Amino acid sequence: MKVGILHFGQPFARQVLAEVEKRVPGQVVAMDLSDPHGRLSIDAHSLSWQGEELSTLEKVWVHGFHYTNPVIPTPEEGTDWSIWQFGYLAEQQKFSATFSLLTELVRRGVEVWHGPQLYLLDFMKHSQLSLLARKGLAVPDMVCVNTLQDAEAFCRQDFQVVWRPATGRGAWQLFMQKQMLALADPGKTPILLAEVKPGELLRIWILNGRPLLAMRQFAPADHAPHESLERMQIVPYIPQADAVEEAAATLGLQWGVMTCIHDGERVTFYDVDPDPIVSWLPAPHRQTLTTALAAALSDDQLPPISYDPLPLERPNLFLRRMTRILYEFENSKYRN
Repeated sequence: MKVGILHFGQPFARQVLAEVEKRVPGQVVAMDLSDPHGRLSIDAHSLSWQGEELSTLEKVWVHGFHYTNPVIPTPEEGTDWSIWQFGYLAEQQKFSATFSLLTELVRRGVEVWHGPQLYLLDFMKHSQLSLLARKGLAVPDMVCVNTLQDAEAFCRQDFQVVWRPATGRGAWQLFMQKQMLALADPGKTPILLAEVKPGELLRIWILNGRPLLAMRQFAPADHAPHESLERMQIVPYIPQADAVEEAAATLGLQWGVMTCIHDGERVTFYDVDPDPIVSWLPAPHRQTLTTALAAALSDDQLPPISYDPLPLERPNLFLRRMTRILYEFENSKYRN
């Protein structure tokens, strides 16, 4: 069993790599594409990383690669794009090389989690959700807009509305009047609006194309301090497991997470992420996913999942209360 781990220096990738190496020692090729000394070679006859032939790999897990538009540079005020910028060209070539590598691995029969086509579909969220809808799976009523008139028309319907960027990574957020006036503009990038379905918020993790576990999310407890964040609990059931598995098969998803609303009868899909970030999860949940993913990549038996009776709070990166005090302190120095 020869496994490849392709990443860009993320801690989670290194944790998964260490777990896989325990299971199949000497059979893992670690490709850290953030390494400035790494040598990647792609030609008509071979694919290699640091001299290691990659087309002989049975399975490759990819972490940290996301589709970005490789043609349009990020706008920066005062930058003259009539002169090519070295940084932009370097980033463009890095993306192009990774995209070509993944394409060639798929073409040569390597099982890749995941190929570039899935990342392209993930970049276009409306297309991703529309594909699920065409398969008869439940998605919210949604529209892609960039005019105030279209946004107002959608918001006149009898439901609460959330929004997110139409492309790339982004979280669903409440769409209020302030957001409408600031975002719905022909001179700005389109946004995606969606109906808020009633029910509980679930994140359903996928492994080997099948639902692995469901995680329920709660708001902070009423008695919790201001620094507390939402809590999460692994639940001992997968709601509508057949529909979840069909959604994964429709997209070709081997590993990832689905954001859903469960109303007691069915799940409504709001997002499918083929390369989720796990650093925000409570440590026990993060370890559960790391161990399970490593076992699946190694074709090893999946370990049993522990269902904690009480929800765990996710890590807090900073204390909001202390940050507010710091801002007020800094602001007070310039009042007079």
